[in-house]
Amino acid sequence: ATDGSGGFTPSPCALSGSGASATCSVTYTPSAVGDGTHLITATYAGNSNFRASSASQTVTVNKIATTVSITNSPVTYNDSPQPATVVGSVPGTVSDIKYNGSTTVRTGAGTYAVTADFVPTDPNYAGLSDASAGNFVINKANPDCSSIAGYNIVYDGTYHPASGSCQGVGNDGTLATLNLGPTTHLFVGTYTNDVWYFNDVTGNYNDATGFVSSTITKADPDCSSIAGDNVTYDDWPHTA
Repeated sequence: ATDGSGGFTPSPCALSGSGASATCSVTYTPSAVGDGTHLITATYAGNSNFRASSASQTVTVNKIATTVSITNSPVTYNDSPQPATVVGSVPGTVSDIKYNGSTTVRTGAGTYAVTADFVPTDPNYAGLSDASAGNFVINKANPDCSSIAGYNIVYDGTYHPASGSCQGVGNDGTLATLNLGPTTHLFVGTYTNDVWYFNDVTGNYNDATGFVSSTITKADPDCSSIAGDNVTYDDWPHTA
């Protein structure tokens, strides 16, 4: 018998043995696990040689352990707060999600240790408080540097670099720092595969590099000031 709710298999339990010792074994299955103790009692009715007797044993019935985990990691930086999606190993309610100990949902790229509370729907499962759900990772985004282009100009005596910029996501706009120095030229020529560099200073973007080709063509000289002359013969050569 039990003071809790549950059943025994087999029941009753038939003793077997020899001499003055007889035993039997049963399996106790609680119908509601709960968390605590069940008092199990065995009673022997006795016979012509042995008196009746009973004894009891306390059995501790623990709730089934649960876990919490993150289902949407990693994500990519998008200039907006991105919450971790935390679920329990069984149906229930997740609450008090924290990132490195703070409830603030994170925006910037990085790795954040996530903890959460969990209350299972089924009372036979154990709840959790500030349990580790793993790491939530926000990966760096790639900058959009597609506008960077070389040039095709006529020589004008000044230095020229490639043009364009690297753009971020969301409201980040134009990003620093873009180095177009290796694409800068002064003299006539064709310059192929000039390299540019983007080095992120925000921590939210991957560094980037790329190539452009440029051409500076020869300029036409301005000879518009050349003019002939209109003079009276004076026995001397004259030039324009």
